[in-house]
Amino acid sequence: MTQSRRSRTALRRDSKSIAIEPKKFRISKRSIVDAIIVLGSILLICSVIYECIYLYENRPSNLRRRAVASFNAGRPREAAERLRIFNQTNLATVESKREEARAWLSANRARDAEKTLIRAIHQYPTDPLLKLMLLEIERVEDRIVEAIIQGDRALSEVDPLDRILILRGLTITLLDTIPDERAREKLRIWIQADPEDNQAEVALLKRMASDPMAGDINRPTRIARLKLIIQKNPSFEQAYEALAIELAASGLIDEGRSILDQWPDNKRDARYDRLKGRWELEFNNHPDRAVPLFERVVTQIPHDKTSWFRLSRAYKAVERERESRFAAERVAQLVEILDPRTLSPRLTKDFERLDDPESKLDLAEICDKAGLVKLAKAWREEAATPRHDSL
Repeated sequence: MTQSRRSRTALRRDSKSIAIEPKKFRISKRSIVDAIIVLGSILLICSVIYECIYLYENRPSNLRRRAVASFNAGRPREAAERLRIFNQTNLATVESKREEARAWLSANRARDAEKTLIRAIHQYPTDPLLKLMLLEIERVEDRIVEAIIQGDRALSEVDPLDRILILRGLTITLLDTIPDERAREKLRIWIQADPEDNQAEVALLKRMASDPMAGDINRPTRIARLKLIIQKNPSFEQAYEALAIELAASGLIDEGRSILDQWPDNKRDARYDRLKGRWELEFNNHPDRAVPLFERVVTQIPHDKTSWFRLSRAYKAVERERESRFAAERVAQLVEILDPRTLSPRLTKDFERLDDPESKLDLAEICDKAGLVKLAKAWREEAATPRHDSL
């Protein structure tokens, strides 16, 4: 009985379901190492292939070709970036430098275009087209001092056959000013494309100060912005000029005087003399000190009507009546000759007929009356030089 019971107990125990443990999947360290080696090899091969493709696509010859394709496809900034790389190679030419500058201008990156042009002009000083593009930027930004200096240098550097190009560009820059609304629109576009373009921003702020329009940012905001620009770039003379003008208009004469004192010594050109003369004449009651300052201004910028007017007042205050009358007459002459209603059509007509010596002589007369003696002389010399081509 006992034996039988034991047998049944054993049978029941044996009849229970047997739990089978799942087999564990084990990866050996050697397998992991092998996998890493394979993956690394694949990545290395892909990297080499990519590098080969990149190097092929970015070979100098391909870079310029791709830049042209980008420009034609309406991607001028991409074109400019590719040309900038190309122009760092020994295959760069004056033509590729021009292409880069044009691409930057088409992308509304005036600051990058100017940097490109300055470097290119240093390398190719006889090329007139580089200088003309730089003059156009200076015209939009109303940087007359730079335009005069660069124009004079260009006239002595370029080939005699190319001088007429510089004469035309310089005459337009100095005398045929861009209408205010069009210049503002261009400057806004440049600033939008490149918020760090302080040159364009200061030029826009100056236009707002000289001729306020509805929608302009207010004067306190402009002053704050100019102070910030100077803080970041203490040698930026155009910002000092714009800030001093704003402070004078706000009646903050002492603060303006302080700005003039901070103006860097090596940047004190006609812009500084013009403002320092104004302070001496109008705020410091020292017309005697103002006279030599304004005399320097009208020597460098002879068509500056405002400086001639203030010089006339300064002469009168120191009882130099004859000089005062002469300066006042110059103001009247400049107002007449620079009237855009008559000047612009006259310039346009002359520029359309530059193969005619009479047109060049007329341009010389305009420049003479504006006080641009060197420019007038150059136009007369051009008129006396036989040419068989026209612009």
